[in-house]
Amino acid sequence: MLSRNTWLALALALGASASCLSACDSSSSEPSARPADTDAGADAPFEWDRRLYVDKVARAVRQGAGLSADEDVEALARLTPDEIVDHFMKDPRFVDTVFDFNQYFLGWKQSNLRRPNGSWNGDAVISRRALHAAFEFEKGGNYLSLLAFEQPQYAFRPTPEALEEGAPAMSDAELLRHHLDVALKEADDLLASIQAGMDWGAFCNTKLYITELWSFSYILFSSSYDDFPIATELGHVMPLFFACEWPGSYSVDAAVEVRKLRQYAIELHDYAQELLTKPEQTGRLHDLTEVNLQRLHAERLAKNLDFRGFWESLDNSSTNQNRRRAAYVLDRFFCDDLKPIDAALPAAHASDRHASDPACKSCHYKLDPMAGFFKEYGRIGTSLAGQPNMIFDDGAVMNQEAYQSQWKGTSGRSWDIGYVRSTTDPSLNSYGESLEDLFRIIEGAPEVKACLTRRTFEYFNGDEQIVDPGYLAGLTNSFIEEAKANSSTAFRNLVRRVLTSRTFRTSHPRSDECYDVPDGVDATSRPPCSVAFILQKNCATCHSGAGAQAGLDLTAWRADEQTFPHRGPGGASWPARETFTRMLDRIRSSDPARQMPAGRSMPPKEREDLYLWLTERLGGGAP
Repeated sequence: MLSRNTWLALALALGASASCLSACDSSSSEPSARPADTDAGADAPFEWDRRLYVDKVARAVRQGAGLSADEDVEALARLTPDEIVDHFMKDPRFVDTVFDFNQYFLGWKQSNLRRPNGSWNGDAVISRRALHAAFEFEKGGNYLSLLAFEQPQYAFRPTPEALEEGAPAMSDAELLRHHLDVALKEADDLLASIQAGMDWGAFCNTKLYITELWSFSYILFSSSYDDFPIATELGHVMPLFFACEWPGSYSVDAAVEVRKLRQYAIELHDYAQELLTKPEQTGRLHDLTEVNLQRLHAERLAKNLDFRGFWESLDNSSTNQNRRRAAYVLDRFFCDDLKPIDAALPAAHASDRHASDPACKSCHYKLDPMAGFFKEYGRIGTSLAGQPNMIFDDGAVMNQEAYQSQWKGTSGRSWDIGYVRSTTDPSLNSYGESLEDLFRIIEGAPEVKACLTRRTFEYFNGDEQIVDPGYLAGLTNSFIEEAKANSSTAFRNLVRRVLTSRTFRTSHPRSDECYDVPDGVDATSRPPCSVAFILQKNCATCHSGAGAQAGLDLTAWRADEQTFPHRGPGGASWPARETFTRMLDRIRSSDPARQMPAGRSMPPKEREDLYLWLTERLGGGAP
């Protein structure tokens, strides 16, 4: 008889012919009961699919690491799906999976979190937001700190670099002191030159103010985790940098700024000495430590976005004027990828704006108000509030007042800045003016919780896998309710539901087929899953049954004809193309008298999804 792991390896090699795991009830989205023992034996071929599911869960939870040779696959295969998932969630590596998902949600996902020896891949820990939410999840705290504005900073423990070859051996503390002495000497030499009459041009050309003082933090913190030193140092060096690059737009007292840097080096040294003796963290993230930003006079970093990933990758040029940053927020937090569809357009745009082009309106009515949250942030995310000019990442300069005037408010608001859900009913929108306001909106918006749920499903099943919006809505509602008590528990339960869903349990799911539907729904005569929930939620009140308005019943679906029951004058059935054409015309109209649903607001994302589905039915484009 073949061993249990040999059976598993053989099943993996053959691809397993079963399309849905036999340990699961194929007619329900709920896990099946514990499978009964059989006379055929635990290694019988019919159990291959169960073993495949065990290995699939293990790989999902362990960052790609499957079953080891010493694990009892036979015993695991006899568990229910819920028990299998719970078993693997106890593995410490599940915290890495949560961290990896956090980066995926934020759009900063790296190929590998750790090296084969278990140490961190330095580029994998650039996101403070993703890290903090993982720390919170590991200790059962507030996982939804992932959405909070203020974020703590984490870094590796100080690792002073060695002196040049041949230098006398020194302890870590002695090395720190040596490098501090070098930094202070350079600062003192620079101050002496300034006092001797060094002109501004010569000062900027020396670049001495960003040599040893800049690199000092690399001595204290591992260079493989360079997000922290760069972000910290920029906060202290940036005034001099801006003053040298744009002397007419930004002015400082060089001697005052160098003295600040000199004092900062001393404080950084003293704090690093403390970190050298600080007890290590416990748990999976033990080799990272939280940094006291107040000690470093870097509190502003707590109220900042992921530094390298956000400010540098999403530059604020003189042409996009923060719209790249706005598009990122809409995409990653609201799952709104701004497909340029001609639906629910605003009545008008300012005549001097790029968005006045009809082809661009459907994005810009959401994009422009979101961009306003970043109105004071210029080059590399530096706040230029109170400065006369805006300095963009492409080096262009623009009068600050003129730049910000594009967001000046109307209808009694100070600013036309916010998350826009409707162009006709401002009461449905969420307005603000600062990044604090933006994250207040993000933390409270139901669309963001729905987006996190959608991303969780995509992370484990692939972003090409179709899913019933109604099923996702059910997952979202459960997550929101459970998060009121504990968001880490709620997220753990969300992952469990996704890993025990019919979609995940299916060994080779088709990307264009829905496997999970809302509870109590009969999928046999239901419209296609990609739009069924949208139609039920927004249209069924008027378009259902024998008395459906305009003779269009959107709660039924004629699978043989691939259309909805739709009767015109005299009772004749409209052809499918005419039905879809009329539907498309009504959902994209901005005329309140014609737009559907009548007298009600339809979430932009749902309108967009329905629009795209209809255009696909019409051959890929509007008629």
